[in-house]
Amino acid sequence: MSIGLGHQSLETENFAHSTKEWTITADIKLIGDRPAGQTDANRDIVQIAMAAFQANGIPPAYECASTDSNMPMSLGIPALTIPRTGKADRFHALEE
Repeated sequence: MSIGLGHQSLETENFAHSTKEWTITADIKLIGDRPAGQTDANRDIVQIAMAAFQANGIPPAYECASTDSNMPMSLGIPALTIPRTGKADRFHALEE
């Protein structure tokens, strides 16, 4: 979440209820910056990855997430992140 969006969220929440007795506050600090990006589905890198998924009987899916691919994509470099099984869940869990 950007710092500006964080402040806007606080204002929105405080506007939504009575602030007579209390308001929501936060000390918002930027701890990282992972810019958004997207690789066009028609790029070779995406088509080859999707073909590999299909060859293994895994239906391809296009999703957006915050991954290490964000930086190159934000610079216009084709990139993608491939989940280990074709289904993304339980990232950074103990069993990952």
